[in-house]
Amino acid sequence: MALGLLASACGGGGGAGAGGDSEEALAELNVLSTDVQVSTEGTGFESAESGRPLGQGDEIRTDATGFAEVVFFDGSWQRVERGATLTLTELVDIEGGRVVRTGIDQGRAWQRVEALTNEEDAFAVDTPVAVASVRGTAFAIDCSGEPVSCAFAVVDGVVSVQLSDGAEVPIEAGQQLVVHRDLPVEAPQDVGLEQLRAVDWIAENLELDATNPPTPPGEGAEAEDGESSSGATGDFAAQANAICESAGEQNAAIAEGTNADDTARQQAAVLTDALDQLEALEPPAEVADEFDQMIDAYRRRTTLVLQALDAPADERQALVTDLIAATADGATHARTLRLASCVVQSD
Repeated sequence: MALGLLASACGGGGGAGAGGDSEEALAELNVLSTDVQVSTEGTGFESAESGRPLGQGDEIRTDATGFAEVVFFDGSWQRVERGATLTLTELVDIEGGRVVRTGIDQGRAWQRVEALTNEEDAFAVDTPVAVASVRGTAFAIDCSGEPVSCAFAVVDGVVSVQLSDGAEVPIEAGQQLVVHRDLPVEAPQDVGLEQLRAVDWIAENLELDATNPPTPPGEGAEAEDGESSSGATGDFAAQANAICESAGEQNAAIAEGTNADDTARQQAAVLTDALDQLEALEPPAEVADEFDQMIDAYRRRTTLVLQALDAPADERQALVTDLIAATADGATHARTLRLASCVVQSD
C-alpha cells in the first residue's frame, strides 16, 4: 500500500511572457499546487513559480496534481488542474475594448470574470467541443470526461456556449450543460445552485474566491506591512514552503524503495517532522487559524497512515478512505494559504 507524501517544490520559472515585466504584464501566474509549467512563445515548457508574468501566446500546463491560477489585467481569474494545458490565446487591453480569450485542452477550469462594461469587451474560453463566452460571471468547465466532452456549470450570471455548428446555448445560474463531441446537445439541466456549490471542484474554488481572492498584475503586490495582500506570504511563507520543499525532496528519495509499507512509514515520519517544524513558526494573525487547520489535517493523515499499515486487511480500506479525506482537507487549506510546496497528495 503506497501512500506517498508528495510536497515537491515548484522550481525554475522567471522568464517574462509577451506581457513584459510583472508591472506591465497582462496576466500573472499563481502556483497553488505543483507541478505547473509554462511555455513562452513556443520555447518549451519549464517549471514556473508564483508571480511569473504571462502574456498572449503563453501556455500553462499542470500535471495530475498541479493546480494553477492565472490572474488577468481586468481583475478576472482562471484556475486549471488535472493535466490541463491553458493557452492565453488573446489578451487585449486598450481603450476601445478589453479582451481575454483562453483555451483548455482537457481537465477542469474555474473562471471568475469581472463585469464587462464596454460593448467591445469580451471573455471567452475555447474547449475541444464548444466556446464559452461571458460578460461577468462565475462558472466551471470540466473536460475530463470520456469520450471527449465538457460540462459547463454556472453558479453566477449567464454563460453563452457556442457549439461547433454555430448555435448558441445560454446557461443560467444553477444550470449545467454537457456537450459531447459529434453528439446531439440536450437542453441545460436545472441542477440547482445548492447542488452545484456542493461539487468538490466548485466548492474548493468558491472557498478560494471568498477567502483569498488574487489581485491583478501589478496591483497590491506588497501590502503596507511588507506582506502580499493574498495568502500566507512574506518571510513566513518562504519558511513554510522551504520546510515543505525539504520534506518533498526527502520523500522523493524514500519513494525509490521497493517495500511500499516501509516507504509509507518513512514518509509519515518525514511529514511528522515537517509538521513539527511548521508548528514552530509564527504565522501572521490573519492566517493563523487556516494554518492550524492545515497542520491538524495533516497530523490526522499521518496517524491514519500508521493505523492503516498496522490494521488487518479487511479494515484497511476504511482507514485509507479517511486518510485520503484528511489529506484533501489539508491540501485545501494549503492552497487557500497559497503554500504551493505544502500541498500533500496521496498516491
